[in-house]
Order: sequence, then structure tokens, then C-alpha cells
Amino acid sequence: MTSTRIRAHRLALGLSQQDLADKLNRDRAFISAIERTSGFPRLQTLELIARALQCTVSDLLPPSHHRVPKQPRPANDRARP
Repeated sequence: MTSTRIRAHRLALGLSQQDLADKLNRDRAFISAIERTSGFPRLQTLELIARALQCTVSDLLPPSHHRVPKQPRPANDRARP
């Protein structure tokens, strides 16, 4: 969950919610709400948080477990030798 990963990165840097809020020019309640919710912050907000936490947006996203298996192309679409 993104909120859990944001919290983990914040704590790894030894930042309080107030510290992170100050870096983002927001109030502590804003950070608290992001860390409590199972929702997804706007991409622009996520980019600002990532920058403040010295990581990438990808670092804050949960790993993808929903990979689509590769489908073989139909025989008539394959390149001919």
C-alpha cells in the first residue's frame, strides 16, 4: 500500500509527520491523512513527497503483483524465415 511505503520511508529518514509536512509546506494533518488512507494521492503530490523523502515515485508504489502473462502471437502473425 502506498501509504505504508510513504510512512516507512519517512521513518527511515528519521522524520516526523511534522518534519515532512514542513518540507511540503503543508500541515501535519495532511501527512497523517495520506498515511492513514488506503487511497492513492495525486501523482503531483506523490512526486513532491518522493522528492522530500529522497526517493523515487516508484519507491513509494507497491510492487505490481498483477502481471499479464505474455501471450504467444498467432501463427499467421509470426515473422516468416
